[in-house]
Amino acid sequence: MHLRSLERMRTDDALVRDQWRERWRTLREQGVLVHGWREPDGCRLGAWQAGLAGEPRRTAVVLDAPADVLALEALKAAIAEGVGLAIWDRRGVFREERREVVTALFAAAPTPARIPVAVHLLRRNAESEGRGPGELLGRHIGFFWDDPTRPVDFQPTDPGDLASEEASA
Repeated sequence: MHLRSLERMRTDDALVRDQWRERWRTLREQGVLVHGWREPDGCRLGAWQAGLAGEPRRTAVVLDAPADVLALEALKAAIAEGVGLAIWDRRGVFREERREVVTALFAAAPTPARIPVAVHLLRRNAESEGRGPGELLGRHIGFFWDDPTRPVDFQPTDPGDLASEEASA
């Protein structure tokens, strides 16, 4: 499952869409360059976001879990700055050895377009008998992949439409 930003996909704000497309183009052409977020960054969210805004080459964020309010604000700030790739450990603090697994995952993907496949394999391998930090991370990794060239397939269902209901077995 890939998380997307429906708000950004549906915006009419040309500046927001252009910034998103530009970061995405940078990701495709130059690869992943991470802007990290750690729990101690919580006291300086504005400076963290300004640093990201001032570095258009930063194409991804690796975060401590955005379950906490400040980390969620960091994810929102990254989205606001046009970032379309974010990864976090849903257990909370993204320990250094797990961040190294993500760095290796980024490096192993021959092109940025292969990153979702690499994340899928990490998740699938987590269900096997492996017990290394990469396999364990695969069970808990959160993944945001918001490709502006791939439209969101969103079709609201009509509550009165019986065809949308499942038939009982």
